Amino acid sequence: MAITGFGVTELNLIGSSGTPKIESPNNLNLNAVTVAISTNATVGGTLGVTGASTLSGNVAISTDLNVSGISTFVGIISATNGSYLPDGKKITFGTGAGGVPDLSIYSNGSSGVIETQDGGTIYIKDGSNNLVTLSGASNQVDFHKTTLFIGNSKNVVWDHPNDSFYFSDNAKAVFGQGDGFGVRDLSIYSDGTNGIIETQDIGTILIKDGSNTMATFSGSTNNINLNAVTVAISTNATVGGILTATSFSGGGNDIVTSRWTIGANGSSDYTFTGPGGLSGANDPTIYLARGQTYEFVNNSGGSHPFQIRVSNGGSAYSTGVTNNGASSGTIKFEVPFAAPNTLVYQCTSHSSMLGNIVVYPSV
Repeated sequence: MAITGFGVTELNLIGSSGTPKIESPNNLNLNAVTVAISTNATVGGTLGVTGASTLSGNVAISTDLNVSGISTFVGIISATNGSYLPDGKKITFGTGAGGVPDLSIYSNGSSGVIETQDGGTIYIKDGSNNLVTLSGASNQVDFHKTTLFIGNSKNVVWDHPNDSFYFSDNAKAVFGQGDGFGVRDLSIYSDGTNGIIETQDIGTILIKDGSNTMATFSGSTNNINLNAVTVAISTNATVGGILTATSFSGGGNDIVTSRWTIGANGSSDYTFTGPGGLSGANDPTIYLARGQTYEFVNNSGGSHPFQIRVSNGGSAYSTGVTNNGASSGTIKFEVPFAAPNTLVYQCTSHSSMLGNIVVYPSV
């Protein structure tokens, strides 16, 4: 006759060696109000807990642990095969204000979530050092160390000690939505050689002082407008096109009144193109004003030295003349007040390449 039940006040398993065992061919149910395990417990199979449980020692779990109630772990938990929580189930830390946990970790079904209470702060630390602070109160993320942001092919570094962002070549700081086709209103970057400030096609870049526009760079008109009260250029400036202003001020000592480009018609004539309506004109008479500056750009081929002379076949007139007799390049003539009323220009290698220079007013 099988015994179906008996009462035991205390059960001690004592063995001189080996591990004492309680075995059952079927389930072993522990139905006491409290089951206390005061030392280490090892579960080789699946442990299912349906009620509340408290484990105060170290717990090593080598297989599955299914908990459907609330379990309190006072000691260390070792889960050899990892831990799993279903969607919406949270691991919480701390009590927080109003019973809201200081920190919760869970999955919402599509994303992993690390969450703090409203106005709380999450710290990512290296020992006692804060690496990253995520503040709910200020709604900001603070990086306390040098941080590398890795892009698809370009990187950006936050250099914390120097309070600087460093962008790798062609990594851009972009602003605005642009035209809706991926072109931004403004991009700032380095192409590896040059620093570039770039806007979309036909866009405009404004340089402002508060509400005042100092300069406008227009892509639609391809113009640069300088709107400052004073535009100071402390070194030389070269303008390849036309410089227009309502007025000019300053010494103007280096202003060139006229400039002609000199060509050659074989070895017979110089050709002039430039002011005075000249376009390939053969040996024209040139009119120069006293006290003004003129330039002759010799593009005649290198074999026709251009010289300003006192007369046909005469000596060179070099007062105020720079680079007189040059076969190429620019000959500059700053006409003295005391210059003769007439001079000539002549090729020093071909005497028929000759023209008159009239200096006015006549003295």
